[in-house]
Amino acid sequence: MKTLRYFNLAAFALATMFATACGGDDKQEGKLDNGQTCSADSNCKSGKCGDDNKCVEKSDISNDKKENGEICTKDDDCKSDYCDEGGKCATKPAAPNDKKENGEICTKDDDCKSGYCDDDDICVDKPNDSGPGIIEENALAELGDPCSTDSECKSKFCNPYSTVCVNEADKDKKLESGKSCQTDNYCESNNCVNFKCVDKSGANGSSCDDIYDCDSYYCNEGKCEAFTPQPNGTECITHEDCASGYCTEDSFIGQCADKAPQNNGESCKINDECKSQYCDKGTMKCADKPAAVEPKENGASCETHINCKSNYCNAESKCADEPKGLPRGASCTSNAQCSTNYCYNNVCIYRAGNQGYGEDCDSDLDCGTQNRCIGHKCWNGMASSTMNGTCQNVYKCGYGYVCKISGYIGKCGYCEADTDCANDYGSDYKCHSQKCSLGKAGDTCTKDSECESNVCLAGTNRCAIVNYENYRCESNKDCESKGTGLACAKAVNLCVLNDACKDVQCGSGEMCYMGRCVHAAKEGAACNDEEKSFCLVNKIVKCVSGHYVVKDCKAEGMGACAVFGENDSDIACVGAISTSTAVCAYIKQHTTTGSNGIGEACSSDKKSKYGVMCQEDVNGWLFARPSSDPTACEDNKTCVITEGDDFFATTATCE
Repeated sequence: MKTLRYFNLAAFALATMFATACGGDDKQEGKLDNGQTCSADSNCKSGKCGDDNKCVEKSDISNDKKENGEICTKDDDCKSDYCDEGGKCATKPAAPNDKKENGEICTKDDDCKSGYCDDDDICVDKPNDSGPGIIEENALAELGDPCSTDSECKSKFCNPYSTVCVNEADKDKKLESGKSCQTDNYCESNNCVNFKCVDKSGANGSSCDDIYDCDSYYCNEGKCEAFTPQPNGTECITHEDCASGYCTEDSFIGQCADKAPQNNGESCKINDECKSQYCDKGTMKCADKPAAVEPKENGASCETHINCKSNYCNAESKCADEPKGLPRGASCTSNAQCSTNYCYNNVCIYRAGNQGYGEDCDSDLDCGTQNRCIGHKCWNGMASSTMNGTCQNVYKCGYGYVCKISGYIGKCGYCEADTDCANDYGSDYKCHSQKCSLGKAGDTCTKDSECESNVCLAGTNRCAIVNYENYRCESNKDCESKGTGLACAKAVNLCVLNDACKDVQCGSGEMCYMGRCVHAAKEGAACNDEEKSFCLVNKIVKCVSGHYVVKDCKAEGMGACAVFGENDSDIACVGAISTSTAVCAYIKQHTTTGSNGIGEACSSDKKSKYGVMCQEDVNGWLFARPSSDPTACEDNKTCVITEGDDFFATTATCE
């Protein structure tokens, strides 16, 4: 596929063509009479639009140089500074040894280094006569110019993230922070927030997916925040989680509550749990704090460990040497004394994170990051990625797997029905290929929240493609892993949701594009009035009164042509696919004004802005279709898209 010509060159070439066509008296149909309102010289029969935007005779304007095609006697008579041998103003020919590069204006093939000057008087590569001839568009793009494929660039490299031509060294370079993006994959930081690349610093306020993205180890609704102890009633694992300093441990997950000091005789683990501020480690019950006494020698009677010099009172209430391997909960002074090999605050406990799969535990902290503590045993939990691991219904297995319960403890496995997923993941998750997930591109849906893209197309009830760059293809095989039921549209080398060309048979020298057989139709060529209108990438081709009429979408600042239905009226100039898809995705994800949404977008050359509504074309792509004529940015400003609010999902501003 050849490149799309830059809008400024196309517009210049078209203006030159129109001016030339208006040079004779036999082509005045539709032109304005003197005194009528005009916007360009080509609008007027006289060939001159005055400063007051009214058609006037050229003789009424002094010192006015002539357009190409007008009669002249010398070079200085012409705006081009060239009066040809036939006595008419024309584009100055190239010097014999100074042939022009692709993209420059020409009058004949010999003017160009490529040896080919196209119908729009632009130097381009000579067309390949072996193909059907569609999309033969012009000059290869320079470094920094927009592109969609490598073949469009002189450098042979189109960066898929910035969509501009680059040198080989930058062919895979991702976007820096602050650049516009569509997905995390576009960014060096691997963090795309509200269509902008941002650093994933871990600092409070930065975006996060889980606790490990944050320095504070606290991720709240996608943002890193400083952890603050939680109020009563909040789930907790340790006392430090709670503002009250107390987490109940009635189950493996407790709740924050007011510290409730226990009376003597009630169960305890630490001294702070007792009104007496003393928890007897022998009985693990609250008791009066023993009076300070002189520690006794081994063999003497004792009641508690502190009665003994050995710091150990045995089961016979006799002071003795402390045995090794004290049980969990026993009083201790060193790690070596404990069977758990860990003494903390003079109590034998499990070392946090030290317990392996199936080993004893008191809390999730004992089991490390890969497991959870359930029934005082470490079981694989949310971080697990294998089947058949032990699980409990309140915890997920590895992403996509479900916990199939049999009694209290279950096994991680594949889902069999959507209801399997609803239990562990929520109603938006469905069973796709035996794993629970949100819908990929092409999966059926009833609402946006059921799709990974957060866009469910209203026309087909399928999850939309919104990250254009990840859906390039050369064959149907390239699309198989990118979604469900996708096909490769060969004319544009993109995966599509609806293969509009699947059952279309075209004649010799034609190919199917957006569901219609197309060929290299030219302005004014003969045609059958019964032929349907069709697209040639950025042009609308219609048969009117037995001759083709070609409308250049790029001349209107649009990026492409799209077909939305079977009727001739269901065809329109739309925004460039790479940008309008992102705009419409944002509109769909944020607007509250209906399925199509409303908003604003920029023209393909970013020199104009226009209102849009979003529609699905015959291939299933979401396009920004203009709802108003483009408004030019004044003072050579550039159009920039900014996120809006729930009433206007996007706003285009000239900056």
